[in-house]
Amino acid sequence: MSATKSPGMGHQNDAVVSSAFKEGAKAFVVVGVCSTLGVLGALRFSPGFRRNLGTSGRVATAFMPPLFAYTYVAESHTTNAANPDLYAKKERQVMLQNMPIHHRIANYIHHKPFQVIAYVGVPTVFGLFMLNGQSHLSLSQRVMNTRVMGQASVIAILCSTMAFYDYMEKHGDFSN
Repeated sequence: MSATKSPGMGHQNDAVVSSAFKEGAKAFVVVGVCSTLGVLGALRFSPGFRRNLGTSGRVATAFMPPLFAYTYVAESHTTNAANPDLYAKKERQVMLQNMPIHHRIANYIHHKPFQVIAYVGVPTVFGLFMLNGQSHLSLSQRVMNTRVMGQASVIAILCSTMAFYDYMEKHGDFSN
């Protein structure tokens, strides 16, 4: 019985295998350097290690951790790729990490404009209230002054955020 592939599956499989190989190789190198340095340090500073372990034991002690790391990372990567939603989410996270910070901020404002308005508006109004604390006004006058200036500030923040949101709706998200 022959397995059938849908068009484009070969390319996707090749991309997953290639990516898994690269991630596994990175883990192999990092763990390999650490385990080799650990074995060299044990050879230099531990007489019991030198005396009780032969050449094959020393090589295995240095080689097995990176081999395990490669296998674990590559297998985890391919397992995650079997779940398309999880794989797409991880690929998006990697793409976002490589994106310039101002593009990430712009995309965040586009996707969560009301959170941005709250995150900027609340500290602004609080700051206005605290700045009015230095004046000669009574508490009720300070509250009224803060309300008027805070309302104007939040409306300006709202208008600028929504204008930017409209721009992003017309031009789309930044991508890497």
